[in-house]
Amino acid sequence: MTLRIRRLMKRLWPAVAMSMVVLVCIGACSPAVDTKDLPPLGHIIGGVLESDVPVDRAVFLSTISCLVEGDLEGYADRVNQFDSQVDRRDMADVVIEGRRESDTLYRGMDLYDLRDMRWALAHIDRVKSAGIDTMLFVVSYEADPAGNLYIPGEAVYLFYLNAFHRSGFRIWLALGHCSYDFPYRHDSHRRIPPENQGDLLDMFEPHILRWAGIAERYNVDTFIPSEEANTTLVEPGEHTNLCQPKREILSAWMQRILPRIRARFSGKIGFATNDGGPSELIGMSPGTGPDFDYTGYDFILQKFPNRSVFPSDEDWEFFLVNDGLVTLRLVDRYGVEGLVIYHAGDSVGKALDADFAGSIAVRETDEQHQKKSYERYFEVLRDNSGISGMFIKIQAPQPHEPDWNPFGKPAEAVIRDNFAPRGTLPVTDFDRLWVAIGEDGLRAIQACLSAEYPFDPERCLNEKAYEAFAGRVRTMCAHSE
Repeated sequence: MTLRIRRLMKRLWPAVAMSMVVLVCIGACSPAVDTKDLPPLGHIIGGVLESDVPVDRAVFLSTISCLVEGDLEGYADRVNQFDSQVDRRDMADVVIEGRRESDTLYRGMDLYDLRDMRWALAHIDRVKSAGIDTMLFVVSYEADPAGNLYIPGEAVYLFYLNAFHRSGFRIWLALGHCSYDFPYRHDSHRRIPPENQGDLLDMFEPHILRWAGIAERYNVDTFIPSEEANTTLVEPGEHTNLCQPKREILSAWMQRILPRIRARFSGKIGFATNDGGPSELIGMSPGTGPDFDYTGYDFILQKFPNRSVFPSDEDWEFFLVNDGLVTLRLVDRYGVEGLVIYHAGDSVGKALDADFAGSIAVRETDEQHQKKSYERYFEVLRDNSGISGMFIKIQAPQPHEPDWNPFGKPAEAVIRDNFAPRGTLPVTDFDRLWVAIGEDGLRAIQACLSAEYPFDPERCLNEKAYEAFAGRVRTMCAHSE
């Protein structure tokens, strides 16, 4: 990440660098403790998740608090108490099965990256009170120096997957390539152009099939082979609405991979794009919707461009009628169960860097505009029976986009008024543990679970402070792969 982008983080987290120095000093000043003798916290957390009842709350909270604060002596004492209360389990061996229930509306939240997962779990009581019952859970690719694809920090993803299942949420699991660091994406800041952009689909396949098997093991509700699948084929200077030759490539691929997924996964399967129709028809009315070959799929997932991306709200309304909702025609044409809108909502404020990676500028709007946007989305949901669900976007500010999180703003009441009457998931004792340790505690657990970093915008925005915290925590918690 460039120095320019790191400096932007000062607007979000101005005291982090100093707080990290303080925390390091606290740890350094603690009496000498041989961390090799300490039980691995990651395995203890695995035991917590698999236990039928939560551990002693006071011991859990004090252990994580000492870890976050850099109190090595206190942590050493408490983690041994903590360890005595659970049976250790490697996170790869912990399987909390989810529930599959497709006869009710999917009232969802879009967990686009690790920062979203951390926020949602740390505020799980508020999320539940708003009527959210499903998570769109995106697992992000990375590429090693040789250009080979892999999933960094898999144990961290499994922790969140288990935690959300333990909390009672349905999960829609997708593979994603939208990390700033993913070098094969058309707008990556460290782009490595493949010899043929279509080759990336073949590179995805072994990971998609492996994670389809993981989704089956965890009884995930719905599996999506690729979030924003169309942008896999986009090259610099091209629109996300693919032209016909590339549409045919994507349709052929989605049909080729479908039976291979079905051989590994028995749940529902959706296909997700942010494509609005053939590029040759841009500006023509009416549009076609994405119109790929959805034969055999259960859901069409479409990421609508949000109101603040358009020059005016009127332009968005024109898009909605002439490009967005025409996708409903495809529900009957392909016999799918329904259309699902994801990344729904709207933003507040300014992006940190509107020109980041050549991204489209987002209008600066206020909380009332966000509230009205949510009201409009729920009108669309109520008025169109072919829509099976909606996943709202909660991302905090990042280089190319403002703050999307509706919680703590007037839009939160709109979500609650529309989703909560359909039922709310009960807040459990496990939920209260995550709320009590907050995002800092979850950051610490993440660091103890893996030496790798899954895609997290917070790290991208302030890599030095992020890695200093993770490194110190890993030293204390006796991290081992």
